[in-house]
Amino acid sequence: MKYVLGIDLHGTLLDDDWEIKENIKGKLISSLKSIKNFCTVYICSGNDLAFVKKYIPEEILRSFEGYVLETGCVVSDGKKEEIIIPKNLIKDIKKLENILKDKNFEEVKYFARRLTTISLFTKTVTGGSDPAELYPKIKETVKKLGYSKKVHVTHSSVAVDIIPRGHNKFSGIKHIAKGLKTIGIADSLNDIHLISNADYSFIPANVSPGLLRELKEKGKKIINMEETSRTGKEVVLQSRYKTTEAVVEILEFINKNLI
Repeated sequence: MKYVLGIDLHGTLLDDDWEIKENIKGKLISSLKSIKNFCTVYICSGNDLAFVKKYIPEEILRSFEGYVLETGCVVSDGKKEEIIIPKNLIKDIKKLENILKDKNFEEVKYFARRLTTISLFTKTVTGGSDPAELYPKIKETVKKLGYSKKVHVTHSSVAVDIIPRGHNKFSGIKHIAKGLKTIGIADSLNDIHLISNADYSFIPANVSPGLLRELKEKGKKIINMEETSRTGKEVVLQSRYKTTEAVVEILEFINKNLI
């Protein structure tokens, strides 16, 4: 194996309806199989194992080697969840979560089940508000509570996430990679470490403005994927398609250009 690939869930592998549509399942499975000889593939998500299994069909789950969960703080082989951050960080996270729950933010639909992080979902499959709108309020609240040095506040396309500092999707995939080159496919601000640090990085057409802004501030050059075969850490390649269709196009590009 040459590479380890992490694919984000919401807004990347899953579409806006939190689905992988029937008309693209076959293409996705075929594209995942096409890179199996030189690349191991992981779902790389802010969610937990139960959530992944609920929304990803079993025939597609079989194409993945495992899972990097809770924004890089937990890994799984599909049967059990293994916490890979120091256990002493979790006590502060749980204390903060209880404080935030007591504040009853009107934008929050629910707090998702988490072992090591906090996820305040502002959207469900039936709709809700953009977590980017709640994000500044949560960030300021965390700062006032004195937790800014302990945690990092970010957001996906469905939730505001609070993560122990120093841990992220890239640190999680690096833990898995054990020296192999890394590839990231993702769309949201909570993917910034994965997309900015992976050896090869890809984004869908529906990439969030927050992630684009952060990438440009870090000096990354965004290039339309169909216009180049150029790869490397200095560039981020963007698909012409959104969500699942983008993943298929990116996997085909990887099979053609990264063997």
